[in-house]
Amino acid sequence: MGEIHPNLQQQLDTTEPLIAVELDTQALLDLVPDQTAFVPFSLFPPVRRDLSVVAPLLTPYEMIARTLRAAGGKDLESVSLIDLYQGEKIGADRKSLTVTLLFRNKEKTLADADIEKIMQKIISDLEKKCEATLRK
Repeated sequence: MGEIHPNLQQQLDTTEPLIAVELDTQALLDLVPDQTAFVPFSLFPPVRRDLSVVAPLLTPYEMIARTLRAAGGKDLESVSLIDLYQGEKIGADRKSLTVTLLFRNKEKTLADADIEKIMQKIISDLEKKCEATLRK
């Protein structure tokens, strides 16, 4: 990449600076996968749960999300932050986060008992690893 020589700019009858770029398109194409992977969608319905926790202000959301994903296991399909609150109601050194958890099993419909077991593990791990507690 570089600016075109002033003599060539005069020949092109322009006073604006011109930039020339050379791209190796083959190198770019080599970065694209040959095939798009198809992941079949599940025939079983998702289960959605919202979870509100209070955590130390300096605990990064990514740490909380990582803990959620690890504790949720293979049935936790997605984690989405939907609310973040900081204010005097929960303390100056704390924050409240609300996340939506989407669960789905590829082989069966998840029962409430299945979800409750996973949620208990999630809450326990958040307390141990992130010092986060359920918001009351």
